[in-house]
Amino acid sequence: MNLDRGVFREYDIRGIWNKSIDNGFCLALGVAFAKYLKGKLAKEKLSVSVGYDARLSSKEIFHALTKG
Repeated sequence: MNLDRGVFREYDIRGIWNKSIDNGFCLALGVAFAKYLKGKLAKEKLSVSVGYDARLSSKEIFHALTKG
């Protein structure tokens, strides 16, 4: 996976689906976020709410992110 660091903004992540953001990126982001939360909260089991909008790519992004 070739990570485009330009997608990370101060308060969000922005990019073009299947160009700067893809399934591999979303999966890795999910893994990294879970590790970060586990370290910060010192809990093994966590619950996180993940939502999405009406874009055609939303379900694919959701599934890759939550798999991570």
